Amino acid sequence: MSFITQAQWVQVNGPKDSFTVSDIITRDSLLLISTSCGSFYSSDTGLTWKSVSPEVFYTSALFQDAIYTGGESNHFYEPTTIRKMTFINGSWQSVNLFDNSGPVNDMFANHDTIFVAFANDGFNPEVAGFTYSVNGRNWFRYNTGLPKDSVLLQSGYYYVYNLFAVSANQHYIFVGTNKGIYRSPKSVFNWSAKNTGLPQGKVSAIFSNDTVLFIALNNKLYESSDQGETWKMTYAFSGNNSVNRIRLINDTLFAVTETQGLYLSGDWGVSWSSANNGLTSLRTKCIAKLGLSYFLGGNSGIIKGLNHWESTNNNIICSDVRDLEQTDSCITAIEFNKVFITKDSGINWTLCTPFQTDGYMYSIINVNNCLFFSLNPGYPADCINYLSSDNGATWSLQAPLVNYGDPYTLRSNGKEIIATTDNVLFISSDKGLTWTNISPPTGLIINDFSDVLFAGNDLYVSAIYNKAEIIHSSDFGSTWIHCDSALGDNGIYKLGYASGAVFAFSSSGLFKSDNHGKTWQACGSLGGGVLDFTSEGNLIFACKETQVYYSRDKGIQWIDISAGLPPLPNLWGGTLMVKDHFLYYGTNNFGIWKISTENLPSSVNEQSGIQEFELYPNPVDGELTIRSSGNKQIKRIEIVDLSGRLIQSGQVKGNKIETDFLIPNIYFLRIETTENNYYYEKFIKR
Repeated sequence: MSFITQAQWVQVNGPKDSFTVSDIITRDSLLLISTSCGSFYSSDTGLTWKSVSPEVFYTSALFQDAIYTGGESNHFYEPTTIRKMTFINGSWQSVNLFDNSGPVNDMFANHDTIFVAFANDGFNPEVAGFTYSVNGRNWFRYNTGLPKDSVLLQSGYYYVYNLFAVSANQHYIFVGTNKGIYRSPKSVFNWSAKNTGLPQGKVSAIFSNDTVLFIALNNKLYESSDQGETWKMTYAFSGNNSVNRIRLINDTLFAVTETQGLYLSGDWGVSWSSANNGLTSLRTKCIAKLGLSYFLGGNSGIIKGLNHWESTNNNIICSDVRDLEQTDSCITAIEFNKVFITKDSGINWTLCTPFQTDGYMYSIINVNNCLFFSLNPGYPADCINYLSSDNGATWSLQAPLVNYGDPYTLRSNGKEIIATTDNVLFISSDKGLTWTNISPPTGLIINDFSDVLFAGNDLYVSAIYNKAEIIHSSDFGSTWIHCDSALGDNGIYKLGYASGAVFAFSSSGLFKSDNHGKTWQACGSLGGGVLDFTSEGNLIFACKETQVYYSRDKGIQWIDISAGLPPLPNLWGGTLMVKDHFLYYGTNNFGIWKISTENLPSSVNEQSGIQEFELYPNPVDGELTIRSSGNKQIKRIEIVDLSGRLIQSGQVKGNKIETDFLIPNIYFLRIETTENNYYYEKFIKR
């Protein structure tokens, strides 16, 4: 039997933060954009947007009926990548085709070849320059004849290829370098400089067709009518400006600039005029047209118009939420150096960052209905502490804390504040006006602290490396005792408190204690990586970077309720808070999402009474077939074990999935349909 999860995730309207759009591409009736927090698409000309992926791209091209994207400097510590993206049955599918350490600066495609301009990261001289493919799967480089740039590293000088633009016409390929423009016949690669009459400098953008060639060199636009043999200047921008893209849309040339906005020419470069009416930022990156509408991307986000630009960002939210907190009348969310406040459950947000904006913080707390946070302005300056008693309208400076290199993690029981970093612990009983060092004696806990828990007047400190270590104090740090017997050798990386029990998360499992750590009971495992923990009544919640779980039985059984969240990066994200029967989940990249806590499924055995999907054979040895009794269309499936742990996810090929990789056990298949409903079916792997 199936059950449908009743509660659905909804994105709240903030916290709103600025974001940059680096590329736009249109495909049929779709808009696909890359922002500073990931990619989004719209099927209604920008009225609403849906997230596609947390990966960003700088440039793209249409090739052989698919979209190919090229990575920028990657902030998720993965190789920059060329991806193939297709839109099938209402959802995006992407395939990584080519990984490279340097950024992709430009892409161009015609009917038979896709060309890529790579820059170098300074560490791998051989992986940059001109790259091409005739099928999108196999990629080749050809840099003979192109100039090299020198890069100074600690180990000495390296000479690397850096390309910034690429274009082609029927006969030639053109690339932009730091030393001008270079040309090669398409029939056989043979690069040669075409800089006669040009000043030396960086070519940042190229447009070419069979009769005319335009380039942006330094801060000027140049035109050639003989494939680069001779040049004439057509326009000069201010000295600090550069051109990011040159595009032809219908019969109009567009120059998208770094500091002077958008310029256009309707007479093939004879004259140029600005089209900046309505822009809030003149840092522009890309332009495209869909139907009758123009879309411009840059530091203003995504905007629509031309004669007068207007924001069409709508529901695109790119906030990186580090922590959530609440008072009686507001919710606050922090990024690394910003504080946001909402008094209407996430509809309207106010930026309330006080005084010092440089630096970063990890957490914000409620102490006696006042908001408190600690900002690290950079070592070795003291960490700065702020208190607000009026929901962020005004802030007062409290006593600073010694800077040990990282921001302080804060905890509160409503009266006292605990501030910890590395292996140092401070306490304040007067809202941060004075601090007392209550660090455990040297040697009592042999590793740096991984987490601190304030449970009433009891303090617990855990460590993560080498072995399980938890110490406990019932007198605000005057004395400490170990309470980690029977927890095994895996370090404890997260602590939680709910319904009178202390919870300890390790990579080997979850443990709880109802007697202040004297004894521990094993619970259902969530695996490693739990980042936050909260509760509401008998419900307890835990989250990772990309997943959220809940339990009704004090952690014995966990249910994954992540379905419906956007695709999230596997990097530091995840913070939880419960308010007014809603669970709030702060993410890395996509702001805050909330879900009702009142109609969550009571267990993985809850049934709707309708058999929507049939699995056979069941029990299964190898291939499992899924059959819908009501013609439901499957968009995505996930295999979940009895603890709620996600085993595998992905799209279904046909109506079959392989189970050879599973160990014999009972599993649940979570099925997401194209109607955005979710069904669970149980199966047994022999």
